[in-house]
Amino acid sequence: MEKVNLNGVWDLKQIGGEREYRAKIPGSVLSGLLEEKAIPNPYYGRNEYQVRDLFWNDYEFSRKFQVDKSLLDKEQVELVCLGIDTIADIYINNSMVFHVENMHRTWRIPVKEYLLEGNNEIRIVFPSILKYMESYKYEENKEVTCVPCGCMMGNHLVRKAHSMFGWDWGPQLPDAGIFRDIYFEGFTGRRIFEVRLHQHHENDRVKLNAVAEFTHASKGQEEQQVLVSVRDTGTGEILQEKKSVLEDKVTWEGEFLIENPKLWWPNGYGEQPLYEVSVCLLDDKGTVLEEEKKTVGLRTMEISREKDQWGREFAFVVNGLKIFAMGGDYIPEDCVYSHITKDVRNICWTLPAVPILTASGYGAGGYYPSDDFYEMCDRKGIIVWQDLMFACNVYDVTDAFLENCRQEIIDNVKRLRHHPSLGLWCGNNEIESGWNHWESFQEQTMYLRADYIKLFEHMIPDVMKKTDPDTFFWPSSPSAGGCFANTDDENDGDAHYWDVWPAPSWSSVDYFGRWKALQYMACRFFAPVTASIITENHKVCLYIENETENKVFWQGEILLKNMDMEVIHKVTAQSSTGDFRSEKVLEMGLEEMNRLKLPDREENLFFEGRVTFEDNRTIKNIETPVPFKYLQMKPADIKAEVYDLEDGYEIRLFSQVFAAFVELDFEDADVIFSDNYFHLTDKEPYSVFLRNMESLRVHRR
Repeated sequence: MEKVNLNGVWDLKQIGGEREYRAKIPGSVLSGLLEEKAIPNPYYGRNEYQVRDLFWNDYEFSRKFQVDKSLLDKEQVELVCLGIDTIADIYINNSMVFHVENMHRTWRIPVKEYLLEGNNEIRIVFPSILKYMESYKYEENKEVTCVPCGCMMGNHLVRKAHSMFGWDWGPQLPDAGIFRDIYFEGFTGRRIFEVRLHQHHENDRVKLNAVAEFTHASKGQEEQQVLVSVRDTGTGEILQEKKSVLEDKVTWEGEFLIENPKLWWPNGYGEQPLYEVSVCLLDDKGTVLEEEKKTVGLRTMEISREKDQWGREFAFVVNGLKIFAMGGDYIPEDCVYSHITKDVRNICWTLPAVPILTASGYGAGGYYPSDDFYEMCDRKGIIVWQDLMFACNVYDVTDAFLENCRQEIIDNVKRLRHHPSLGLWCGNNEIESGWNHWESFQEQTMYLRADYIKLFEHMIPDVMKKTDPDTFFWPSSPSAGGCFANTDDENDGDAHYWDVWPAPSWSSVDYFGRWKALQYMACRFFAPVTASIITENHKVCLYIENETENKVFWQGEILLKNMDMEVIHKVTAQSSTGDFRSEKVLEMGLEEMNRLKLPDREENLFFEGRVTFEDNRTIKNIETPVPFKYLQMKPADIKAEVYDLEDGYEIRLFSQVFAAFVELDFEDADVIFSDNYFHLTDKEPYSVFLRNMESLRVHRR
């Protein structure tokens, strides 16, 4: 196989415009114009709308390239496009080659007949997506009139990231371009078509079944060989390998028996050892013609839907162990997708954040994640709830649309199914719930409701069963698993908390990787061992949640305090809590409070739950007898002292009165604190730590 890379600098121009720009590929109209400083920052002020209107125009990317005779000597040459956004016509040497219309697909286009030895030119023309949506003609009784919150009308008509048309968490920037790699591949005869891996776990061993599919061989290729090996990526040791002559076969199947396997675990439950399966196609002399590698983790992954005292649970079961999935929703880090590099992703996945995550939802309003996203999740032990890219919309399901979606799903499922971090596939986001009770959905015709069933209850489950039978499939989120039945029942089905960008309110991490209030709070409520205090049945109750495999010993108390943080009443206990258990350990009856004849009214009081564990770690949480807005809190004059440590700084905070949601911030330094947005509930100093932050020194004056 021979590969010619087309990444690099291309020419970009608006069709009918006079100026030509340079654009780096992978890239887009926006990335090119931003690099050339031809447009204002679309994230500032109301620039979004000025930039959005640029996409009423058509655009063209072009470049010259060289073709050697060696490429033309191959039987077949394909143009491989890993990401073209979205509707585009591809020309080579002024000949129309192909029309694409789905940014979520991988396109492999035969192009040998269009290539010349020596100088060549490729042009990709992107007609206006806005004009396309405006001119779309619906079939009778199938016009869609509803639109998701913040989105542009017609976004459902094209297989393009819905969030590019606006969302409740994103701007309206319907970009266009070549956002992933583009290259030529030349080959003769047989090549690797597909590699499938299946695991069968037994006592202290794993049978790893590998199936490799090949295209048919050309004359003289009958003696080609296949070499399949399994390597421990930690040690580099090749554990097993199998080699055989393919002859006229198109399928090779082999089983590898791994004794005493190193199991892959979610973060916080164990290590993340990985194994590499390599499939090599060799000629009769042993020269490698083509190689495909898959990195896998040895584990079982199931979803438990057992009945419990409330309804039916929805729990991941990994290697036979039921776990509580803690995490948040994850959506594209930037509206300009070529800006989403490994470096950008590393900012968002800062090390302090990782320990709180066991599962992450990949939002259906965006695009299918890149391979490096999953590689990162594999290494960090993050289970991914992977949505298919359908969200909050009513779809006009024509035959062409259905087939386009079918190939989109096959492409991405085949690409991602081997990753140990893949927890499940979900058919769509909120659409089943929408058809159940959203007013805008109820206004649509019965034909469009039938289209939902055709797409999400028939085609997609069928494709998933054939393409990835080893991974759990869930039809929609939220859902109870049955079509339109109890979609929003909190006791039967799935639930998530949002982690979206760069909204001013509900996001936990902003565009630049800065932590917001929710992220700090998630670190607390998703901690492996934590305590919570709530009011239920006229009692204030203290719970301990232990999501570890070890018993924990504790001393606990519920304290009733006034705004001067004086203790008015308390109850105490000490004991232990077993592994993987949540239990109520203390309670304080509100009727008892009435008998105390308290000197303060309830708006001047708060409850504090406090638990100290055997390692001297203390967790504190509060409950209020009235909503926060009715509390009569006193002005807090908070004092701070900063102390140098070998690896950073300690900040000690003091207050003489109760202070809620204390925020630490520096105007000219982005830092991540050990804790933030916390309550000061007693007069003892509260310590917050910074690690290796040189910029803090300017604040010591």
